[in-house]
Amino acid sequence: MIIDGAILAAGFGTRMASPLPKVESVVLGETLLSYPWRALLSLGSRLDTIHVVVRPEGFLGDPGLSDPNGRKPAFVVQPVMDGTWGAVEAVAQSKPFRSGKATHLLVVNGDGPLLDESLLERFASLGEALPEALCLATAELADPRGYGRILRNAEGSVIDIREESRASEEEKRIHEVNAGIYLIPREILLSALSRIPPDPVKKERFLTTLVSWVVSHGGAVHTFPMTPECMLGVNTQEELATVTALL
Repeated sequence: MIIDGAILAAGFGTRMASPLPKVESVVLGETLLSYPWRALLSLGSRLDTIHVVVRPEGFLGDPGLSDPNGRKPAFVVQPVMDGTWGAVEAVAQSKPFRSGKATHLLVVNGDGPLLDESLLERFASLGEALPEALCLATAELADPRGYGRILRNAEGSVIDIREESRASEEEKRIHEVNAGIYLIPREILLSALSRIPPDPVKKERFLTTLVSWVVSHGGAVHTFPMTPECMLGVNTQEELATVTALL
């Protein structure tokens, strides 16, 4: 297995009420973005390229993506802010990915400083055991409000991720949620290009839709459990203070 990483870092984060893009916010002297960057670096010999998806205007300062071994990020511009699938699609269509040898793309968020390195290693091992399956991380939350719910059929197989805005009252009672980390086989990724429709309400193309697309095309989806703390992201100054206290 050869893995390319993709860090989704194009969101500005207006709720942060800061002149800086969200991922340039500083936690314990380092940018938010530097934490998932280092977590991906821990994959070692399994890792080929780390793609960092950015807005057309890029960063305002130094994003802090250093590596003692000299690895450099492959910056990918998301030309239109049309959702998380648009970000992943930009990576899949980029020259570094197209010309690379990666068998899988590991997608993580740029605002998750608590992403555990050992968790990513175990997640990669799941993908190695199930090379043709779409793998995604999930967590059980006592209060799942605000998160996409994992929908399963009677046999327990994942069939969809339901965003809360579209969830029924019964679905809202589900406590297993999407943690926002995906391991996508190259064949699935390339097959889905330009085939993920926009959300009918928000008009954006979401990576979560890939789950139902894979299922509808006869593919397999497997989940990997993670602790709620590891999936914490930052959208507000209060959340920034929370993750800082946990680091």
